Formats: sequence, structure tokens, C-alpha cells
Amino acid sequence: MRIAPKAYPTDAPFDYDALLERLVDRYRHLVDLARPFGIKIVIETHCLSLATSPALARNLCLPFDPGDMGVIFDINNYMIEGGLHPNLAVAVIGRYIDHSHIGGARLAGDDTRDAFGFRQRGHEMRPLTEADQHIPTWIAALMAAGITAPLIIENFSPHTAGPDRLAESVAQLRPVLKASAMTP
Repeated sequence: MRIAPKAYPTDAPFDYDALLERLVDRYRHLVDLARPFGIKIVIETHCLSLATSPALARNLCLPFDPGDMGVIFDINNYMIEGGLHPNLAVAVIGRYIDHSHIGGARLAGDDTRDAFGFRQRGHEMRPLTEADQHIPTWIAALMAAGITAPLIIENFSPHTAGPDRLAESVAQLRPVLKASAMTP
């Protein structure tokens, strides 16, 4: 069962340890409710959440057995927030990875400035082959660590309709997966 991790406050300082403790207590309650039904709780490494990076997600998961609590390893979100090298990301959270989201994003190239004249970056969704993150490197890191969790395509780029984006993403991923021996 996917549970959205709590957003962290972006407008003021906050006590991370206290917020983490409250969230772990909530997850403990959910795990205790779900376990008798054979349901696993899964959180997504998502922007603007207490699980925005593998290390933050690990902090939420450490009190739990990987059979009770897992992580949606969202590669696309690491480009937007929480970015780090694929091998480090996999090493930090590997045993909790339940499945991976594969998507593409690129830092926005506009020249938006704040009131002080500093550039503010944004991002835009892109096809996998046009993303700032190198998807084959991420897949290789998962494979090298022996992680065989399912890969879920999340292509939100606005350049074409949904079914066409899915077909495009499959065509882009197929040679990468074949080269890494994930598929026949």
C-alpha cells in the first residue's frame, strides 16, 4: 500500500528529529494494521517530502523490516530534489527498494530571477533520452547491487499523448534492459 510521506515545512525552520519521530510512530501504527493482512507499506522518494532522498527515506524505514516497509525508488525525483550518484543512492536504500519509477526531467533553461537578481531554477518533464539524469547509469546501479525490483515507467513529458509516451519509453528502455540482462 503506497503511503505518501509527509511534506516538510518550506517556509520556516522545523525540528526534523521531532517530525521524523512522529512520522515513524504513524508508520508503525500502519505497519501493525497492515501486517496481519499481508500488506506491505511503501513510501515514495518524492520531492518536498521527508523522503526526498534515499537517506531521508532510509531514516523512515530503518525501524522496520523490509518485508513490512518498502520504498518506491523514484529516479526522476532525484534530479528535481535530493540528487546524488546512482551507486550511492542504491547503496543507501537498496534493501528497502520495492520498485523503481523511471521518468525524465531536465532543469528548466529559463532566466527567472528573484527580487535580488538570483536565478531560480525550475524543471520540465522530458522523454527519457532527453533527461538530465542518465537512465542507463541508474539501471546499471540497480543491477550491480542485485536489485531486481520492477521498473515502472513514469513519462509525464507533454510532447505527445499517454499511449505514445509509453510506447516511446519502452522503445528507449528495451536496449538498455537487454544490455543489462534485465530482459531477454
